[in-house]
Amino acid sequence: MSLDLYIESKTPIMRRGTGVMIRENGETRELTTKQEVLDHFPDIVPESPEDIKEKYYETKTLFQCNMTHNLTNMASECNIVKSKRNGDSYIISLYRLLWHPEEYLTDSIPTLEYLNDLMACYKKLMEKPAFFKRFNPSNGWGTYEQLAENTKNFIAALVKISDKFSEYTVYSWT
Repeated sequence: MSLDLYIESKTPIMRRGTGVMIRENGETRELTTKQEVLDHFPDIVPESPEDIKEKYYETKTLFQCNMTHNLTNMASECNIVKSKRNGDSYIISLYRLLWHPEEYLTDSIPTLEYLNDLMACYKKLMEKPAFFKRFNPSNGWGTYEQLAENTKNFIAALVKISDKFSEYTVYSWT
């Protein structure tokens, strides 16, 4: 099982890819260039490399990442304490923000508060790598580095659209 996390545009955008997907180290991703495909699959029959095409296509997916559920314990341990206006406090975890964004977003539309909470969790992840690496899955399927990289890339995609959040939605599939 895995998490698929998306940022979708309400209007189509152009992407480049090969249509060839790989799954390694607990995540799935598309290979974007012909050379990448050949590097991952060096035993392709000599005639078939010409069948690999880099193409541009329309999609509404601005961002997508896939992470193994083996990272949920690590993401759950990465949390921040927030205060309500009445002085009460509550905990927000990176797990809830990534695996269940619908709990924080009205109509799945990203907000600056959501982005700030993600950045605060990411900061904590970066400040204590030794602590979080203790939660690396023993089977090697998923790593601290993958959680950190995917979180960083997700934040970067949100920052890129932060002036027009209303044109995008965030959702996850588990």
